[in-house]
Amino acid sequence: MKINLEEIPFKQIEKLGINRQILEQTGNLDKLLNGERTGVIPDLKTTLDGVEKTFAAHLKLERNKEGKLQFKIEAPRIEDAIKIARQADITREKIPFSQIEKFGISKESLQQSGDLEKLLKGEKTGIIHNITFIISGQEKKASARLYLIVAPDHSLKFQMDFIKPGK
Repeated sequence: MKINLEEIPFKQIEKLGINRQILEQTGNLDKLLNGERTGVIPDLKTTLDGVEKTFAAHLKLERNKEGKLQFKIEAPRIEDAIKIARQADITREKIPFSQIEKFGISKESLQQSGDLEKLLKGEKTGIIHNITFIISGQEKKASARLYLIVAPDHSLKFQMDFIKPGK
């Protein structure tokens, strides 16, 4: 399905922190015009419970019942994001530890567990327990594996692969 540039509802995605210029610079606009989904976009933004959150996703255009284009958000395959990170030049200095400190995860704990070495190789960490979140004003705990993805500006971003309780 070929798409005309004039039909794309760019206003829909501006609230996610992305615009036409970013899509052009990353090569994703051509994918959308060809009816394909974008590559993983790691810096999309939304607000949950009054707190701005960043997430990664693919964008795709689909026609609604009226025939108008609308953006659809699709979760990235974790394997794709990790593959991109493995190709990056990951060094200790480039890892954004400040992104995870707010969840009670420290650089030191990652070093002690051997997970820092996994991150440097572009791999997922082992399961990290007791990650602290504040949701609707209440503290919650979760378990997850961390991994790094590469943002369009080539910076590294942490992502979490949450583990269901009992696994």
